[in-house]
Amino acid sequence: MSYNPGDNFVTIDAWGGSGKHQCIWHIAADKSLPGYTGNVSARNAELMRINNITNDRAVATGTKIYLGTSTATTTSGNNSNQAVIKHIGIQSGTDRTIYVEWDWHRHSETEKYEFEWYYSTGKTAANSDHVEWFLGDDGDSGTRKYTTYSPPENAKRVLFKVRPVAKTEEG
Repeated sequence: MSYNPGDNFVTIDAWGGSGKHQCIWHIAADKSLPGYTGNVSARNAELMRINNITNDRAVATGTKIYLGTSTATTTSGNNSNQAVIKHIGIQSGTDRTIYVEWDWHRHSETEKYEFEWYYSTGKTAANSDHVEWFLGDDGDSGTRKYTTYSPPENAKRVLFKVRPVAKTEEG
């Protein structure tokens, strides 16, 4: 396994006797990796879900296993008036599909989650600091607290926004 601090993934280098990390379970149990919770069974299930893996022992050498940790700034605490991004990264088995999952402390009062994905192709001019953003996708995820997006090939950056919409009383 190879891991560089700051990365959001580990790369499977070897299997069998020579490889320390023979399955997802071993990655989940590695205390040195970001996202370690102490609950190896729950972490194993989380890593399999994030990476869309159904058999944790059938992962090929060279596969990137996304850890579900993010360097994104999030709002913490239960008094937040915003949804909190829990996980963001490239979905396993894809080159560009981005998976994001969030939490919202008032989920039981929420009818749906509206989201917007934006992408940028870079600076608008060589000597400019201005970055132009384009709407790539928008919609709602119902009561699911996750979504995916595949940006166009020329995208250099992506931006994600989510907004919980409260249930309304019909009268």
